[in-house]
Amino acid sequence: MPAAAKQPDVIIVGAGPAGSSAATFLARAGVSCLMLERHHFPRDKVCGDGLTPQALYWLEQLGCVDAVLEHTDCCIKECDLYINGKYVFSGRFPENTPYPPFCTLLDRKRLDHLLVQNAVANGATLLEGVHVREVVREEDGISVEATVAGNTQHFRAKVLIGADGAGSVVSRFIGNSPKDLTKAVSVRAYYEGAKVDRSLVRVYFNEEFFPGYAWIFLDDHGHANVGLGYVCDGTFPLRINVKDAFQ
Repeated sequence: MPAAAKQPDVIIVGAGPAGSSAATFLARAGVSCLMLERHHFPRDKVCGDGLTPQALYWLEQLGCVDAVLEHTDCCIKECDLYINGKYVFSGRFPENTPYPPFCTLLDRKRLDHLLVQNAVANGATLLEGVHVREVVREEDGISVEATVAGNTQHFRAKVLIGADGAGSVVSRFIGNSPKDLTKAVSVRAYYEGAKVDRSLVRVYFNEEFFPGYAWIFLDDHGHANVGLGYVCDGTFPLRINVKDAFQ
């Protein structure tokens, strides 16, 4: 960290939804936060792009739900469930809860960018293109070694938050092995001009790709997110070729 820069209270490795949300809440409480992000925003992320009622609730708590909803194109109040290829039933989101009774869709490229912009607007600092290489526990805090534009830099703080996803450097630092943890593998594609019966959201559970599920999320303009996600660990090893199953 440059000598003139003030040491933050907290370093957050990863500025996706988890990292940027933590930064927003901390910065709002007066805690100085530095987010270190490997990529440059806006950047893509494989996801179903569904914003559930719970997600919308927390976007409101973060103070950016209106900014997010301005970019969405649908209001979905129910979901169709299929098991082994057969339609089972359609379920509606419940009324009279702390959460809104609907979901909507927004691609992660725009959502994550809005979230990190919200964190910065609340007082957090963002550094992009930072490849964290090593974490060292020091007597008075944490030191993070990273590569920035080909140069090695060190960042220090009192507290470190790991929000750097699969293969997390921070997780390895505290003794975890990514190979031993539960992993999620997913494939998705976008389609235009799609049409479905009943709900604009379909969820598919199938013996072939259990424990996982497939989905179709469709907005009002026929833009569809179609994908398959699979969860695997020591109990449920990866038994399928996810790309083949997706096709």
